Amino acid sequence: MYLEWDPITYGCKDWGGKSYILMGDDIEILETILDDHLIKTQTMKGSPFARVFYDEICDWESRLIRT
Repeated sequence: MYLEWDPITYGCKDWGGKSYILMGDDIEILETILDDHLIKTQTMKGSPFARVFYDEICDWESRLIRT
């Protein structure tokens, strides 16, 4: 999943000097990838085979949620 985010670029527009908003069609692409990765991450988090990676999975999930 990390590698899927590398090629993604998006445009931001200044919104009142305190924050930024995403521009154009980028929003749909980002939402689709974000939703897909959240579902995959939460599925992995519940797997008994992923306990070795539990801390990394939780960190990644936190990043996705904040995004």
